Amino acid sequence: MTNPRPGTVLLIGLMALPLLSVVARAAAAPRPAEAAAADRMTLDVEQVFWRQPAEVSRAAGRLAPPRDGHADVYFVGFAGDDSQEIFAREVRAAAAAVAERLDPPGRSMLLLNNRAANAAGVPIASLGTLQLTLEELASRLDRAEDILFLYLASHGLPSHELYVANGELPLEQVSPSRLREVLDRHGFHRRIVVVSACFSGDFARELAGDSTVVLTAARADRPSFGCRDSRGMTYFGEALWQYALPRAESLEQAFAMARTRVDEMERAAQLAPSEPQMRVGAAAREWFTQLLLRPAGSSLAGVQDEQRPGDGAARALLALQPVSPLTD
Repeated sequence: MTNPRPGTVLLIGLMALPLLSVVARAAAAPRPAEAAAADRMTLDVEQVFWRQPAEVSRAAGRLAPPRDGHADVYFVGFAGDDSQEIFAREVRAAAAAVAERLDPPGRSMLLLNNRAANAAGVPIASLGTLQLTLEELASRLDRAEDILFLYLASHGLPSHELYVANGELPLEQVSPSRLREVLDRHGFHRRIVVVSACFSGDFARELAGDSTVVLTAARADRPSFGCRDSRGMTYFGEALWQYALPRAESLEQAFAMARTRVDEMERAAQLAPSEPQMRVGAAAREWFTQLLLRPAGSSLAGVQDEQRPGDGAARALLALQPVSPLTD
């Protein structure tokens, strides 16, 4: 899944937009008509960014509270590229699957670079909104007991960064070191990080830790496959959420099965193996092996429709038909 839109990316913090506007206008010195257009674009960008804290806060306010004495799994989905629907679709399917098999619905937050979702109030996917999301979670759950499950899906760059784009917004690309910095800042002792992208193996190396589980779609020097919008999910996403999870009894087993399934799909399509990576820290192994999967449908039983926001997505996931491998 290589970057379809190469170019210079501005590195910018969530609240740095006013400074950016001043610098950009002073440097470019556009003609009057161009200046008006630039001002309108800057205003739109500023409005989008300044809206994010409220949208993240609203999404966090809908989360189900943690349960005492129970290792609740809180899922955060991050779809990085707005130019294709497949990444938002895969993140939604992942959230639905986690709700269906690990914990009741109501413990997921989605950050999507997707125009329709963003227009409806879903936070954008950026390092800034991820930071806000983790701050909200850190204040609400037991960071020693509960589990953070972070799933990132996008194109991967040969520079080992996760590609992040949303229209004209100046978004920072996600490097393994920056992601680790953001995660470490909030003290989640139990965390699972899955990166569905090309060249993502460096995330496994950088994020590895005693209490961390990391799974990536590929080695650091290999692409992964299946990112066309004509597919339901990428090869990796399909192998994990559609093939492995319904067959597995534990999340550990599902991860192992997904790696094998990806290899089978790539061999059938005569593609160079992407070789997904998995690392389980020594302290993480104890709780990770205990993440047994519920029978399909059990986590939704007895829950009213208005109380289970992931149910529609869960039904959509279960209705997905196997997709023939494509050489993309």
